[in-house]
Amino acid sequence: MKLPEHIGISFSLSTISFALTKNYLFALSSFLSGVFIDLDHFFDYFKSEGIKFDLHDFFHRCENYRIKKFYLLLHSYEIILLFGLIVSLTSYNSLTLGIFLGFSQHLLLDQISNGAHPLGYFFIYRWLNGFSSEYVFNNYDAR
Repeated sequence: MKLPEHIGISFSLSTISFALTKNYLFALSSFLSGVFIDLDHFFDYFKSEGIKFDLHDFFHRCENYRIKKFYLLLHSYEIILLFGLIVSLTSYNSLTLGIFLGFSQHLLLDQISNGAHPLGYFFIYRWLNGFSSEYVFNNYDAR
C-alpha cells in the first residue's frame, strides 16, 4: 500500500479512536505508528542503493519491488506479537495499545494489498530466505 493511503487510513482510524475514547495519546500513537512503520523502507533502500537522497527513485524502487533484499525490520508479525504481549502486561496502556493498533492495521493492509507471500511479513521467513525480494513478494519480477 502506498504512503498516502496509509496516511488516510491511519488518520481515519485514529480519528474514530479518538471519537470513541477521547484519548489523545491513544489516537496519536495509533496514527504515528500506522504511518511511520514505513521508515524501515529507508534502511532497505540505503542498503541497496547506498546513501543517496532521491525521493523519486526511493518511491519508485520501493513501490515497484526493485530492491533485491527487503529486510523490512518493522514490518514483522513477530513485532505485533511482542506488542500484544506488552499491551497485555501494561494493563492496556493508551500508548502501547495505540502503537499495537497502528502497527496491526498497517501490516494487515500491506499483507492484503502488496501481493506479499503469505509468510512474507514474518521476519523469520525473510531471514531464512536471505531477505530476497523474490521470496517476499509474489509480484516481484526477478528478470
